[in-house]
Amino acid sequence: MSRVFYVLTVHEPILRNALNLLRIACAPNQKHEAHITVRGPYSRKLSDKYLAQINAQIAGKRIWMQGAGDFFSHGQSTVFLKVRREKLLRDVWYKPHYPFNPHLSIYDGPNLLFAQRVSDILKNHYIRLSFKAEKLIPLESTSGQSMFSFENLDSFGFDSRILEREVGEPLPELIRHLRDNVFRLKMIEKAAYFLQHYSYAQKCDRPLIKGGTLSENFA
Repeated sequence: MSRVFYVLTVHEPILRNALNLLRIACAPNQKHEAHITVRGPYSRKLSDKYLAQINAQIAGKRIWMQGAGDFFSHGQSTVFLKVRREKLLRDVWYKPHYPFNPHLSIYDGPNLLFAQRVSDILKNHYIRLSFKAEKLIPLESTSGQSMFSFENLDSFGFDSRILEREVGEPLPELIRHLRDNVFRLKMIEKAAYFLQHYSYAQKCDRPLIKGGTLSENFA
């Protein structure tokens, strides 16, 4: 049986790529792009009319992410970016099984040592950035659905050159590199550095030094 959640995704291409790079480096079998879950689960999709009423409350507003957090318990290790607890999010929040705690998950898995390293990297960088909310979109979670594959990167709008230029090999060859924790942590460090750079650019109200794509800013 499928469950339906409603999520916010990031539409600024460079920031979207950086967040997705973090998630892919943490867990290459990602099934969904970076998102903030706001509502759910539901057994079926909301009506278009009701969803439009919800989206009217949040569209065009800025969502702030401020630093990293983590949760380690009972064989589950979670690392996330904290989302500021704005009233506008509280007004559209509906997750009956969870308290109000908006966040964007970076890693959620069983590897405690890896998760602690990811958390340390993120906490060692200044991350305070925002993006403009567009609308809540449905995300369907189905038991037994296929895992993330590199063929799905285009659906994320992901700039694969970030990975390709690091190892000098085409995308299909990168799977073996993403089995290497040293390589994965290197990419996480790069993504965290970029998010820090992006945060300072927003703080100073100036464009990124190089502009363009995420891979150009990594150069």
